[in-house]
Amino acid sequence: MIRNSFSDDTEALCYLVEGRDYALLIDSILGMGNLKAFCETQTDKPVILANTHAHSDHFGGNFFFDSCYMPHRNIGFFQNSINGVKKQQLIEMAKERARDEYRDLIQPDENFTDWFPMKVYPLYDGDVFDLGERKIEVIEVGGHTAGSVVLIDPLTRIAYSGDSCNGNTLLEFPNSLPIISSMRALLHLKENQNN
Repeated sequence: MIRNSFSDDTEALCYLVEGRDYALLIDSILGMGNLKAFCETQTDKPVILANTHAHSDHFGGNFFFDSCYMPHRNIGFFQNSINGVKKQQLIEMAKERARDEYRDLIQPDENFTDWFPMKVYPLYDGDVFDLGERKIEVIEVGGHTAGSVVLIDPLTRIAYSGDSCNGNTLLEFPNSLPIISSMRALLHLKENQNN
């Protein structure tokens, strides 16, 4: 589990799951810090990036990578969200959000980058990431966003849920689904885990 700890106003997390051949980075949090460089200190495996949904506290670090996997129903929202966001804006946002003890350490360096169009591969319900001796399954659990996904490690029975099912699953965003749709999606997740 990786947490961006220089800010108190986010609970965004990401996870680096390692297999024999590849590592899977699930979400990329805020983009305040070069997450790719950090991952390279944690694993010698090639890192594949997958986002659980298209909100900036889960894709903000994508732009240090060449490509990402994104729920297919979120790709358009993602592409529209990144237009025109520049490194300087991210630096200013980081300074506003940072804890006092970190604020003066924020510099316009390689820890920030412009948001730019990138290669995006669609994720669908039932897709599997084969990391080598470890497989991560994709379950579509739309609600928080129309195409949110939960990534399941059947070996450990760990669910990497993004914001699909947690103590604060918000459904009021423009790309959220109605409550009844979210409930059906959660039942779909439960059914997949009972099999």
